[in-house]
Amino acid sequence: MSISRELFSIGGFSVHLFGVMVALGILSGAYTAVRMAEKKGIREEIVMDLMLYLLLGGVIGARILYVLQNIRIYGQNPISILYLHQGGLSIHGAIIGGATVVLFYSRMCRISFLKLADALVPGLAIGYAIGRIGCDIFGNITSIPWGVSVGGVIRHPVQLYSALAGYLIFILLLERSKNQRFTGEIFLLFVVAYSVYRFIIEFFRSSGSLFSNAQYISIFAATAGLLLLFSIGKASLVSQKGGA
Repeated sequence: MSISRELFSIGGFSVHLFGVMVALGILSGAYTAVRMAEKKGIREEIVMDLMLYLLLGGVIGARILYVLQNIRIYGQNPISILYLHQGGLSIHGAIIGGATVVLFYSRMCRISFLKLADALVPGLAIGYAIGRIGCDIFGNITSIPWGVSVGGVIRHPVQLYSALAGYLIFILLLERSKNQRFTGEIFLLFVVAYSVYRFIIEFFRSSGSLFSNAQYISIFAATAGLLLLFSIGKASLVSQKGGA
Protein backbone atom coordinates (compact mmCIF):
# COMPACT_ATOMS: atom_id res chain seq x y z
CA MET A 1 0.00 0.00 0.00
CA SER A 2 1.10 3.61 -0.33
CA ILE A 3 0.23 6.70 1.68
CA SER A 4 -0.30 10.11 0.11
CA ARG A 5 0.57 13.18 2.18
CA GLU A 6 -2.10 15.39 0.61
CA LEU A 7 -5.70 14.73 1.61
CA PHE A 8 -7.40 17.36 -0.54
CA SER A 9 -7.02 20.94 -1.76
CA ILE A 10 -9.38 23.90 -1.75
CA GLY A 11 -8.69 26.86 -3.98
CA GLY A 12 -5.05 25.94 -4.33
CA PHE A 13 -4.67 25.39 -0.58
CA SER A 14 -3.58 21.84 0.19
CA VAL A 15 -4.64 20.02 3.34
CA HIS A 16 -2.13 17.36 4.34
CA LEU A 17 -2.54 14.33 6.56
CA PHE A 18 0.37 15.40 8.75
CA GLY A 19 -1.15 18.80 9.57
CA VAL A 20 -4.56 17.33 10.31
CA MET A 21 -3.23 14.62 12.60
CA VAL A 22 -0.87 16.97 14.43
CA ALA A 23 -3.78 19.36 15.05
CA LEU A 24 -5.93 16.49 16.35
CA GLY A 25 -3.02 15.32 18.49
CA ILE A 26 -2.60 18.75 20.06
CA LEU A 27 -6.32 19.04 20.81
CA SER A 28 -6.50 15.52 22.27
CA GLY A 29 -3.35 16.08 24.31
CA ALA A 30 -4.61 19.39 25.69
CA TYR A 31 -7.99 17.86 26.63
CA THR A 32 -6.31 14.93 28.36
CA ALA A 33 -3.91 17.22 30.22
CA VAL A 34 -6.78 19.38 31.50
CA ARG A 35 -8.71 16.34 32.72
CA MET A 36 -5.65 14.84 34.43
CA ALA A 37 -4.79 18.19 36.02
CA GLU A 38 -8.30 18.54 37.44
CA LYS A 39 -7.89 15.18 39.18
CA LYS A 40 -4.75 16.52 40.83
CA GLY A 41 -6.40 19.73 41.94
CA ILE A 42 -4.75 21.95 39.30
CA ARG A 43 -7.04 24.58 37.79
CA GLU A 44 -7.99 24.28 34.12
CA GLU A 45 -6.88 27.81 33.25
CA ILE A 46 -3.36 27.08 34.47
CA VAL A 47 -3.00 24.19 32.04
CA MET A 48 -4.64 26.03 29.15
CA ASP A 49 -2.35 29.05 29.60
CA LEU A 50 0.61 26.66 29.63
CA MET A 51 -0.27 25.06 26.28
CA LEU A 52 1.01 27.90 24.08
CA TYR A 53 4.29 28.12 25.97
CA LEU A 54 4.67 24.35 25.70
CA LEU A 55 4.22 24.44 21.93
CA LEU A 56 6.83 27.17 21.57
CA GLY A 57 9.26 25.54 23.98
CA GLY A 58 8.78 22.14 22.37
CA VAL A 59 9.43 23.41 18.84
CA ILE A 60 12.47 25.44 19.89
CA GLY A 61 13.93 22.56 21.90
CA ALA A 62 13.23 20.08 19.10
CA ARG A 63 14.97 22.29 16.55
CA ILE A 64 17.99 23.05 18.73
CA LEU A 65 18.71 19.41 19.50
CA TYR A 66 18.22 18.36 15.87
CA VAL A 67 20.64 21.06 14.73
CA LEU A 68 23.20 19.99 17.34
CA GLN A 69 22.91 16.39 16.16
CA ASN A 70 23.55 17.55 12.59
CA ILE A 71 25.88 20.45 13.31
CA ARG A 72 28.21 19.66 10.40
CA ILE A 73 25.39 20.11 7.90
CA TYR A 74 23.98 23.27 9.46
CA GLY A 75 27.44 24.67 10.08
CA GLN A 76 27.91 24.95 6.33
CA ASN A 77 24.76 27.06 5.99
CA PRO A 78 23.73 28.51 9.38
CA ILE A 79 20.73 30.39 7.98
CA SER A 80 19.12 27.03 7.16
CA ILE A 81 18.63 26.54 10.90
CA LEU A 82 15.60 28.79 10.52
CA TYR A 83 14.09 26.74 7.68
CA LEU A 84 11.62 24.80 9.82
CA HIS A 85 9.41 24.19 6.79
CA GLN A 86 12.09 21.84 5.47
CA GLY A 87 11.70 19.59 8.49
CA GLY A 88 14.23 18.56 11.10
CA LEU A 89 12.91 18.24 14.66
CA SER A 90 13.95 15.99 17.52
CA ILE A 91 11.29 14.60 19.83
CA HIS A 92 13.88 14.32 22.61
CA GLY A 93 14.59 18.02 22.13
CA ALA A 94 10.85 18.75 22.25
CA ILE A 95 10.57 16.92 25.57
CA ILE A 96 13.58 18.78 27.01
CA GLY A 97 12.24 22.11 25.77
CA GLY A 98 8.77 21.35 27.09
CA ALA A 99 10.12 20.21 30.45
CA THR A 100 12.11 23.43 30.76
CA VAL A 101 8.98 25.48 30.11
CA VAL A 102 7.02 23.46 32.68
CA LEU A 103 9.81 23.97 35.23
CA PHE A 104 9.74 27.76 34.95
CA TYR A 105 5.95 27.90 34.65
CA SER A 106 5.44 25.73 37.73
CA ARG A 107 7.69 28.02 39.76
CA MET A 108 5.82 31.06 38.51
CA CYS A 109 2.48 29.48 39.52
CA ARG A 110 3.94 27.99 42.71
CA ILE A 111 2.97 24.46 41.74
CA SER A 112 5.15 21.37 42.12
CA PHE A 113 6.99 20.71 38.85
CA LEU A 114 6.60 16.95 39.21
CA LYS A 115 2.91 17.24 40.04
CA LEU A 116 2.31 19.33 36.92
CA ALA A 117 4.48 17.04 34.80
CA ASP A 118 2.51 14.01 36.03
CA ALA A 119 -0.66 15.66 34.74
CA LEU A 120 0.81 16.59 31.36
CA VAL A 121 2.63 13.48 30.13
CA PRO A 122 -0.45 11.31 29.45
CA GLY A 123 -1.65 14.07 27.13
CA LEU A 124 1.79 14.18 25.53
CA ALA A 125 1.65 10.43 24.92
CA ILE A 126 -1.79 10.44 23.25
CA GLY A 127 -0.94 13.58 21.27
CA TYR A 128 2.26 11.95 20.04
CA ALA A 129 0.40 8.78 19.06
CA ILE A 130 -2.19 10.65 17.00
CA GLY A 131 0.32 13.02 15.42
CA ARG A 132 2.61 10.19 14.35
CA ILE A 133 -0.13 8.71 12.16
CA GLY A 134 0.24 11.67 9.82
CA CYS A 135 4.01 11.38 9.42
CA ASP A 136 5.48 9.93 6.24
CA ILE A 137 8.78 8.84 7.77
CA PHE A 138 9.36 5.30 6.56
CA GLY A 139 11.88 2.77 7.75
CA ASN A 140 14.24 0.23 6.31
CA ILE A 141 13.51 -1.94 3.30
CA THR A 142 11.51 -5.05 4.19
CA SER A 143 9.39 -7.83 2.74
CA ILE A 144 6.69 -7.88 5.43
CA PRO A 145 3.10 -8.00 4.10
CA TRP A 146 2.11 -4.77 5.90
CA GLY A 147 5.03 -2.82 4.42
CA VAL A 148 4.47 0.53 2.70
CA SER A 149 5.41 1.17 -0.93
CA VAL A 150 7.71 4.19 -1.16
CA GLY A 151 8.98 4.85 -4.67
CA GLY A 152 8.32 1.23 -5.57
CA VAL A 153 10.29 -0.05 -2.57
CA ILE A 154 8.59 -1.77 0.40
CA ARG A 155 9.60 -0.24 3.72
CA HIS A 156 8.64 -0.54 7.39
CA PRO A 157 5.74 1.83 8.30
CA VAL A 158 7.60 3.08 11.37
CA GLN A 159 5.14 5.93 11.89
CA LEU A 160 2.43 3.34 12.55
CA TYR A 161 4.72 1.46 14.94
CA SER A 162 5.33 4.76 16.71
CA ALA A 163 1.62 5.52 16.89
CA LEU A 164 0.92 2.11 18.42
CA ALA A 165 3.72 2.59 20.94
CA GLY A 166 2.30 6.00 21.85
CA TYR A 167 -1.12 4.52 22.54
CA LEU A 168 0.40 1.75 24.68
CA ILE A 169 2.41 4.29 26.69
CA PHE A 170 -0.74 6.37 27.14
CA ILE A 171 -2.66 3.37 28.50
CA LEU A 172 0.28 2.47 30.77
CA LEU A 173 0.35 5.97 32.24
CA LEU A 174 -3.41 6.08 32.79
CA GLU A 175 -3.42 2.72 34.55
CA ARG A 176 -0.44 3.61 36.74
CA SER A 177 -1.98 6.96 37.67
CA LYS A 178 -4.85 5.10 39.34
CA ASN A 179 -2.42 3.74 41.95
CA GLN A 180 0.32 6.36 41.84
CA ARG A 181 2.81 5.90 44.68
CA PHE A 182 4.60 9.24 44.68
CA THR A 183 4.64 12.60 42.91
CA GLY A 184 6.71 12.38 39.75
CA GLU A 185 6.14 8.67 39.16
CA ILE A 186 4.00 9.16 36.04
CA PHE A 187 6.48 11.63 34.54
CA LEU A 188 9.47 9.34 35.17
CA LEU A 189 7.53 6.33 33.87
CA PHE A 190 6.89 8.24 30.65
CA VAL A 191 10.58 9.10 30.29
CA VAL A 192 11.56 5.44 30.69
CA ALA A 193 8.79 4.02 28.48
CA TYR A 194 9.37 6.52 25.68
CA SER A 195 13.14 6.03 25.79
CA VAL A 196 12.82 2.24 25.57
CA TYR A 197 10.41 2.55 22.65
CA ARG A 198 12.65 5.05 20.85
CA PHE A 199 15.71 2.85 21.30
CA ILE A 200 13.89 -0.09 19.72
CA ILE A 201 12.22 1.83 16.86
CA GLU A 202 15.56 3.18 15.68
CA PHE A 203 16.54 -0.33 14.53
CA PHE A 204 13.71 -0.11 11.98
CA ARG A 205 14.78 3.35 10.82
CA SER A 206 18.56 3.17 10.67
CA SER A 207 20.72 0.65 8.82
CA GLY A 208 23.97 1.77 10.45
CA SER A 209 26.04 -0.68 12.49
CA LEU A 210 26.41 1.75 15.40
CA PHE A 211 23.71 3.22 17.58
CA SER A 212 22.08 6.44 16.40
CA ASN A 213 22.21 9.69 18.40
CA ALA A 214 18.61 9.10 19.45
CA GLN A 215 19.53 5.69 20.85
CA TYR A 216 22.41 7.07 22.91
CA ILE A 217 20.09 9.73 24.32
CA SER A 218 17.47 7.05 25.00
CA ILE A 219 19.96 4.89 26.90
CA PHE A 220 20.92 7.84 29.11
CA ALA A 221 17.30 8.95 29.69
CA ALA A 222 16.02 5.44 30.44
CA THR A 223 18.86 4.74 32.86
CA ALA A 224 18.37 8.05 34.68
CA GLY A 225 14.60 7.54 34.78
CA LEU A 226 14.88 4.03 36.19
CA LEU A 227 17.36 5.11 38.87
CA LEU A 228 15.06 7.95 39.93
CA LEU A 229 11.99 5.71 39.89
CA PHE A 230 13.76 3.20 42.11
CA SER A 231 15.34 5.69 44.51
CA ILE A 232 12.33 7.98 44.94
CA GLY A 233 9.97 5.00 45.10
CA LYS A 234 12.09 3.39 47.79
CA ALA A 235 12.29 6.61 49.78
CA SER A 236 8.52 7.04 49.48
CA LEU A 237 7.92 3.51 50.72
CA VAL A 238 10.22 4.03 53.70
CA SER A 239 8.46 7.32 54.49
CA GLN A 240 5.03 5.65 54.37
CA LYS A 241 6.19 2.86 56.70
CA GLY A 242 7.73 5.40 59.06
CA GLY A 243 4.51 7.35 59.24
CA ALA A 244 2.38 4.25 59.81
